Amino acid sequence: RSLRSSYFESSRLAGRTDFMQDTMRGGIRAVLVIQMLAQALLLVSCSTANSSCSEGLCDMSLVQLGVKIMPESQADLDFMKQGQLHLGVKHMSKTGGSGLINLLNIMAVNLEKLPYAPYAPIYIREQDALTPERKVNTFMISAVRNPCDWYVSLFAFESLWTDVSFHSGDFFDGGSMNANKTKFEHWLRWALGGTGDHPVSPDALGVMSIRYWETFISQNDAKIDFYNGHELDQYVKNNTDQSKIDDMSRFNLTPSMVDCWVHDETYYDDLEACLHKYEHFSGAKLEWEPFENARTQGTQKNPSKHRPCSYYYSPDLAALVMRHDRYMFE
Repeated sequence: RSLRSSYFESSRLAGRTDFMQDTMRGGIRAVLVIQMLAQALLLVSCSTANSSCSEGLCDMSLVQLGVKIMPESQADLDFMKQGQLHLGVKHMSKTGGSGLINLLNIMAVNLEKLPYAPYAPIYIREQDALTPERKVNTFMISAVRNPCDWYVSLFAFESLWTDVSFHSGDFFDGGSMNANKTKFEHWLRWALGGTGDHPVSPDALGVMSIRYWETFISQNDAKIDFYNGHELDQYVKNNTDQSKIDDMSRFNLTPSMVDCWVHDETYYDDLEACLHKYEHFSGAKLEWEPFENARTQGTQKNPSKHRPCSYYYSPDLAALVMRHDRYMFE
């Protein structure tokens, strides 16, 4: 930044400043294009390797494109304790996290990077718990979404990687907009553990609640197997402890481990407020042009293909989600 400033101040030739700014913008656009191409290649390779791609592998594709995942070593943890307040993202799937990661990589081009990291922000995967050690000296952002919307998005995502014959064809029909409401209901009741042998109580926690409990409250890393779309019902049935329900009853979105929350329903407004807070507390300056472009063009979010949430839910089905994931609504 100091080199850039001195260049602008000392330049006596007309047009040099504009040239430098255009060059910087071109570099940012080039990085965005490279990231988009790399993400597409990873998704293709993932789909050919596994017909039922787990969210832990494919949904977080940007994290696996060389982005620094923390902590990787004791040296990483030691480095995090030093210097400027770092910017971090705790990824939660189906809440706009992939778009957030992509955007912050560009906005944070001038921030100090951790050793061997291609980008400045620190990323913690969904299945990795957010512990005090992983958050040290870091302004942590995470995201949340209305559970009814979250399940529709998860349903649409799973339909991309799961063969239509799964579960006797009761769940997916291969349609591009996933418009079969009956199959969505069958899938959701199954995913919430309400079908098959030993169905869970309506008071049991839903998939979304368990994931937030696991990563923010228990502070234990999750088993990646539980992010396989074929195992969602077992994930719920294996997490019916009353102690977990009691823990979730105390869950809230006030700053504790997470410094700032982004709600999917007010995505860009919340993200803008979070990033201004980070600048205020850290003294760092982010590049805001990519943010304004993303908000204007809607290019950063990565929506799945499905109808509006209200299309899928009967009153009974909505009540079921509100029961299982009641603490996420509160």
